[in-house]
Amino acid sequence: MRYQNLLTDSTFPIHINISLISKSKFHRYYIDFIQRNKHRIQSLHLLDPFTIDFFSSSTADITKCSQLQTLVLNEIDSQSLGNLLIGLTSLNNLSSLSIHVGRASNKITNSYNLIFHLPVLKHCKISVEENVLLKIFAYVSSSSIEHFIINDNYNLNEVEAILSYVPHLHRLSIEYQHRPYPQATLIFLMVLNNLTHVCVTGNQAALDSVQHVILPDEYAIINCLKYFPKATEGTVCNYSSIGSN
Repeated sequence: MRYQNLLTDSTFPIHINISLISKSKFHRYYIDFIQRNKHRIQSLHLLDPFTIDFFSSSTADITKCSQLQTLVLNEIDSQSLGNLLIGLTSLNNLSSLSIHVGRASNKITNSYNLIFHLPVLKHCKISVEENVLLKIFAYVSSSSIEHFIINDNYNLNEVEAILSYVPHLHRLSIEYQHRPYPQATLIFLMVLNNLTHVCVTGNQAALDSVQHVILPDEYAIINCLKYFPKATEGTVCNYSSIGSN
């Protein structure tokens, strides 16, 4: 009892990692501990779909986790993700977000828009298993993300569209699987204004199929040759002119 009182009455930050757990045990843990200590939670790792669904509901009210800095979500569906992100936009300490979107979740477009609205997000990792149609709305403001990891099935030109909203990016890691559309002019910015590290991995056939690369400046040519060995045409132009086309 003394230990329990010390734990509940303490002001120390809390780091929670919830893996597979029965619903009854989780509800008991939530009522006995989490509910009264939301304001102390600094990191939250949710690996069970049930716990993710619970935290995305109005019952949990994740907006009360005012000190939350790190959030990891595994096997979340697109609907739960959207609900959760709406609450996260009010958290002013959330700097790291890792999301794994499970299968049968093919409507995450609005999720990107909400992620880009997170006020102080610096590190973001997104993994998507299913093919999705990407469409980012024009009214999305620029994001504060500095380190972006994308593991998904988007084509390179779709990834470029995402990157246009992260002007503060320093580190970029992309893993993709699908061959780009052969009839399209492929645009991929290997170096943004502040980018210091780029890692592109995935289906080598897709990399080899790229023939035309548009670059923001001449310093990106080395990266271009490294990642697109069969490119036969390159265009160097100002980044702002690319965005205006």
